[in-house]
Amino acid sequence: MEVTAVRNEFKRYVTHGEFVPMFSRLKEYTSNAPFTDEKGKYHVRTVYFGRKRVRATRSRKLRGEKTEQYFIRYYDQNPETLRLCKESTYDKRVMMTYTPITVEECQAILNRDFTWMAESDDELVREFYQKLAVDEYVTKNVIDNDKIALESNVGSVRVGIDINIRTTNRTEDFLEPEIAAVPLDSSRTLVLKVKYDRQLQEPLRSIVGYGLAR
Repeated sequence: MEVTAVRNEFKRYVTHGEFVPMFSRLKEYTSNAPFTDEKGKYHVRTVYFGRKRVRATRSRKLRGEKTEQYFIRYYDQNPETLRLCKESTYDKRVMMTYTPITVEECQAILNRDFTWMAESDDELVREFYQKLAVDEYVTKNVIDNDKIALESNVGSVRVGIDINIRTTNRTEDFLEPEIAAVPLDSSRTLVLKVKYDRQLQEPLRSIVGYGLAR
């Protein structure tokens, strides 16, 4: 199990019209993250899990309460990058915990064959087993998208912009190379996330619209 550092996060939706000038200005102060392609992008596919009974997670976030999100994700259509993840959010600070899993393990979880997880040596796998078996977590939906990832030339700042977002509730197709997902057609379909260690400084603060509604 790997744990990332706890970081501040600013998140909001942006329109396609906002994105073009914002991206142009961002490129003046950032560079492509090293794991991206020549256009600064990479592909992400995620299947999310949650309780059968939906809870008011957004309201809890707004009240500053701790929330946790479990999901399985892989990158650039490569199943060797599969990982089980837990994202914990508290008072706009985010920590990601993750562990690699195999294709066979992922398929077993999707098929609700998870008794083997109780004996795992990995703490996150055992924790997720409790969510599946006791809290009755189920698959919710699949999000398939490209992500632009930029890093600040000064300071520890990561800017991510989710684009080409598609979704489907056919979670059984999660591992298929091609997936029948529906594009999100709204004008607010780009998701901007900025992660930073301490304080987000100008001019990035101004460019990303820090303080605007999530």
